[in-house]
Amino acid sequence: MLSESAYNATDRATRVAQEFLTGVFVNGLLDEYIKRRLLEENPPTLNEALELAMMLQNSSRTVEFSNHQFTQYQPPQPQYQPHVQ
Repeated sequence: MLSESAYNATDRATRVAQEFLTGVFVNGLLDEYIKRRLLEENPPTLNEALELAMMLQNSSRTVEFSNHQFTQYQPPQPQYQPHVQ
């Protein structure tokens, strides 16, 4: 019974520490979109919060890169050369 009580106390302390560390991490984020998504998902551990943040950041960069490629591309314009006789 005593060992079970000690295990529960350790487990509870670990959960509290993870919640604290996750909260510090999320509050320190500068990207508001990622911060909001993490608050919505509420990952239980710091590791899960880091994984989700990295996934969101990578997907955001992929979309930005893709958009940048398409918005920057301008098809070649035909060159007008007057016909001189």
